[in-house]
Amino acid sequence: MNYVVTAEEMRRADRETVTYFGLPELVLMENAARETARYILNRHSGQRRVLILAGSGNNGGDGMAVGRILYQQGYSVTVFFCASAEHLSGSASRQMQILQKYGVPVTDHFPEAEYDIIIDAVFGTGLTREVSGAYAETIRRANALSAYKIACDVPSGIDSDAGRKMGEAFRADVTLTYGFLKRGLILYPGAEYAGKTVCLDIGISEHSFRETKPALYTYEAEPPAGVRRRIRKLLPDRPADGHKGSFGKVLLIAGSRHMSGACVLAAKALYRTGAGMVRVLTAEENRAVLQRKVPEAILRTYSDGRTGLEQEERMRRQLAEDIAWADCIVAGCGLSVTPSAVRLMELTLEEMETKISGGTGQKRPMKLVLDADALNIMAQNETVRNRVKRLAGQNCEIVLTPHLLEFTRISGLTPEEIRRDPVGCCIRFTREWGVTTVCKDARTIVGCTDGTAYLNRTGNSGMATAGSGDVLSGIIGALAAQGMELNRAAALGVYLHGAAGDAAARKYGEYAMMAHDLIRQLKKLIR
Repeated sequence: MNYVVTAEEMRRADRETVTYFGLPELVLMENAARETARYILNRHSGQRRVLILAGSGNNGGDGMAVGRILYQQGYSVTVFFCASAEHLSGSASRQMQILQKYGVPVTDHFPEAEYDIIIDAVFGTGLTREVSGAYAETIRRANALSAYKIACDVPSGIDSDAGRKMGEAFRADVTLTYGFLKRGLILYPGAEYAGKTVCLDIGISEHSFRETKPALYTYEAEPPAGVRRRIRKLLPDRPADGHKGSFGKVLLIAGSRHMSGACVLAAKALYRTGAGMVRVLTAEENRAVLQRKVPEAILRTYSDGRTGLEQEERMRRQLAEDIAWADCIVAGCGLSVTPSAVRLMELTLEEMETKISGGTGQKRPMKLVLDADALNIMAQNETVRNRVKRLAGQNCEIVLTPHLLEFTRISGLTPEEIRRDPVGCCIRFTREWGVTTVCKDARTIVGCTDGTAYLNRTGNSGMATAGSGDVLSGIIGALAAQGMELNRAAALGVYLHGAAGDAAARKYGEYAMMAHDLIRQLKKLIR
């Protein structure tokens, strides 16, 4: 697990390191510069013409110190100081004095020369306004050069917290960030401008957060073997004397007359992630498909499109039995929003409330995963919405898995509001509703009911394909049914889903991927 910090959280850690622990600011700056220079020396020993774009803040001071170290190692270094000397921070001013004593060339005009490496040290995490004027022109000219581009901490022009492009932005091949990962380096479009991101240790550890730890964390995107072993330990235990009932029983309410594939994908993902038994409640028209594609599943069917007292009573009896049987309920994949589907959701939630409030000896929390059409029904139907809220306040763990448009419908927020602060929106919604929220996007965010949030770094564009979300719901549901607390099941499920997608992309390519490919790779990944 790695913390992902805001600019303010990083400033606080920096400040505590200096004022509480007593490590001087110039020492931290030197540490950052030495680690950056070491990265360059190890990988670019043959590329020795370096241009450094330096601002007046501490990020500029980092860049100046990097320039001096490379100069001492025989590199041809030019520092373009693109700010006002009057605004130099104390540490940056000291680095400028050291540069001048060593004779490193410093210019206040963009040099007309060719370079192998360009290092961006203009703004870092301190950017608070749109990049325009002379700064924008500097970044445009740097981006136009064919040199290898390195950003110090955060590419200039990228919002450190939200990943937004603020006017003109430096497009890096690699970003060397200091201490901890910044949110804007993982969220898009910041991740695109950051290129490869490498986190360097400069002497600021999690001790500097003291009592208040950051809320946001992530797992390694491409973990080495040691990290993979630790992630494997997060998976539910698989005792040798277990049986199909002890490995999790899932009720899957999914599929409609024209959406049989959704319940097939979700059911297969449930089994491939370790669920012992899956009971599928779906439209009668899907019976033959399910029997052929997922013969392991137990089938329950209803007549989609037919309403009336007879159908409703039959649904009630089935749901009462199935909900009492299940360790986790997954609902919504391809369900549709027909009147019978809406009534099915109402009855499901009603029966869950009845079971919780009926004093039936329910000790473990009930677990419910709502996806796709369950969310659309919830957005349109006040009865369903209110029941979800009530269940979340009782002995029931709930996870919602909306994509951006679904999230706007259930939260009342606009897409612009969400894009401006996706992590904050997810955390606030989670706190208000008391549910785990999986906000699906190019970078999926999981808001957890304990106040933390997980930001996912696995996955790729090939996963933007029909059925991918059904697979994710199945993965989360299986982990939850096997006893995992739902916050952890959601975070680990999102990670595994993306990692399976990355494995599929390596085998098939992002253009050719289909949702079934995720399931094929999932079984290999877990093995």
